[in-house]
Amino acid sequence: MKCLVLFITLILISTALTAQTAIAPTVGDGTENSPYRIASLENLYWIAAGNDEVPDPDQELRLAGHYIQIIDIDASETVDWFEGMGWLPIGLDYDEETIISFSGTYDGQGYTIEGLFIDRPDILAHIGLFAIVSTSDSPPSGISNLGLTNVDITGQARIGSLAGRLEGSSIINCYSSGLIYGIASTGGLVGVTAQSSMISDSYSSVNVTGPGNYKGGLVGVNGNTMISNCYSTGNVNGTYYLGGLVGSNQGQSKIFNSHYNYEEVLINDGEIITIGALDGAMFNDWINNDMDLNIHDYLTTDGVYFLINDVADFRKLLAFGQATQSFLLTTDLDLSDEPSFYIPYFSGYFDGNGHQISNLTLDWNRLSDIGLFGYAYSATVQNLAIIDIDVIGRTNTGGLIGTLTNNGTVHNCYTTGSLQGDQRIGGLVGALSGNSTVSHSYSETDLISDGYGTGGLVGESFLSTVSVSYSTGNVSGNSAVGGLIGYHGSSTTENSYSTGSVNGLFMIGGLIGHNQSSLIDNCYSYAVIIGLLEIGGLIGRNDGNYLIVNSYWDIEASGQSESAGGEGRTTADMTYPYSGNTYVEWDFIDIWSSDIEHDVNQGYPYLREFDVSVDDEQLVIIQPLSLSNYPNPFNPETTILFDLPQQGAVQLIIFNIKGQKVKTLLDTDLTPGTHSVVWNGRDDNNNEVAGGIYFYRLLSKDLQLTNKMLLLK
Repeated sequence: MKCLVLFITLILISTALTAQTAIAPTVGDGTENSPYRIASLENLYWIAAGNDEVPDPDQELRLAGHYIQIIDIDASETVDWFEGMGWLPIGLDYDEETIISFSGTYDGQGYTIEGLFIDRPDILAHIGLFAIVSTSDSPPSGISNLGLTNVDITGQARIGSLAGRLEGSSIINCYSSGLIYGIASTGGLVGVTAQSSMISDSYSSVNVTGPGNYKGGLVGVNGNTMISNCYSTGNVNGTYYLGGLVGSNQGQSKIFNSHYNYEEVLINDGEIITIGALDGAMFNDWINNDMDLNIHDYLTTDGVYFLINDVADFRKLLAFGQATQSFLLTTDLDLSDEPSFYIPYFSGYFDGNGHQISNLTLDWNRLSDIGLFGYAYSATVQNLAIIDIDVIGRTNTGGLIGTLTNNGTVHNCYTTGSLQGDQRIGGLVGALSGNSTVSHSYSETDLISDGYGTGGLVGESFLSTVSVSYSTGNVSGNSAVGGLIGYHGSSTTENSYSTGSVNGLFMIGGLIGHNQSSLIDNCYSYAVIIGLLEIGGLIGRNDGNYLIVNSYWDIEASGQSESAGGEGRTTADMTYPYSGNTYVEWDFIDIWSSDIEHDVNQGYPYLREFDVSVDDEQLVIIQPLSLSNYPNPFNPETTILFDLPQQGAVQLIIFNIKGQKVKTLLDTDLTPGTHSVVWNGRDDNNNEVAGGIYFYRLLSKDLQLTNKMLLLK
């Protein structure tokens, strides 16, 4: 009997020794000037414990505190915590099923936490050392100088070794290793980032595995976040949206000087090139040189541009496309011997110099952001032809660019060939957003899509502009299918047209499938249209405060007598000689040409100067100069952005649609560079102006630019 009692006592003592225990730090009061000092696993758990265990200070105050770690911590005993469920993510109240974000700071001071174990597949989201790290007013929340080694973590979604979710916060100089098993939104360091967060000088060697989507070696879903000077070395497995560095890059996310070795990091046990990819030689050079590569060691320069002389030079953009460098193509390139190769991320300036890149072949139906340039951030691509493409992607897929965002520009480019995908699929650009622009460009690409947002030129345009462009390809999709643009939200399209055929189920339009709160001006379509519901000769469906000005569709050619917007005309009205009630106030001097002989565009008007060719003596290499406003349409105010090539006197003037001056915004000397001015929708007498179309004109010694905007009332 005594032996039995002793045995039970030993079991209870052993259980107590391995059970979770919260012990308050003995030094510090949690303020910025006197942070709590974390010296044990029990101190660490004190941050995570609920109010039943630590009533004072309560959990909300502890999660807003400031901490420093003063010793390496062995967390391997967490394998026996909570009946085998392991560590309780900081901020997660398991009993109450609630989450309070960690809004304080945690500085590991270079120390590690070893062997953290979590097995909580029943919790829907937010698994890691921290559940959610979210910003506070001052100072900003964040984690720094901490290593998590040999983690073993299992969960459902938003899983990372350090944090399940990072919101408006920072991770600096941190690293992780081990294994994470998750279903969705899983990253080696962080599951999901959002709200202008930052991750810098960090890395992960975690192997990320499990079924499901959005898996990345460093971050699962990267949303509106800056990642800089980071790398990952762990393998990644999943279903869709996978990446060696990030599974999916969303919003206006910037990645700089961050990479992985695609020859060693296996994605689904095979070679897949995603954002941040470098070949083994360049990756090793980068790591061994303190994460730095000198572009002059790899590419020649003419003093202004780095020269792309062959395919090998073009591959160097894997390393240098993340920086704001300028590149000039000096010859035609044939990618026949480079199947599955593209530039997943580009943030520079690429001038095709009138040359062409042929035989782009991509079959990445599990990935997003697919095109010659996958994800283009603040990038400019111009004077380039992409011919004979055969591209398959999942979402945000285009022949030239998958996603173009944050004031990106495409000018004087075109594509030919075929393209397939799921949603946001465009012959030239898949997803256009963030005050970006496509101009003087076209697509002769045939498209097939299974989802929402398919356009012959652009799949989805949001807060952006398409001008002086067209599409002639055949477009087939599910919903929001347009001959030119699939979904058109808070955007402007002007002086553009579409032909070919448009085939789909819902929201099918000859020019635009789904138009929402946008301006369409001086556009037309004579595409053949077939659909099931919400079908229009010009537009399938209109929502919000939209405006359609002097835009037409051919009733006979399209087979559609109705449209959600625009004006229907007969073929005789729309082909030369043009009817007096068609193409009203169009510019047939500088923008449009009349097809008098019916030998260019079957008698319909066509756009001037569209030959992207080195033999074209009229080809002008446009310098990176711009005039735009954001948002557009707007109410009550908008920001006008412009670039100046040199110092001098500048005027910025607002005119109404009748050409009458409304407001002088600027009349002063300015230095070269990028400038911005806010217009609040008032005239020179500070009176509110009526809703409608307005023009803004930039005047300087060597420059005169005019653009259009829409004030909604």
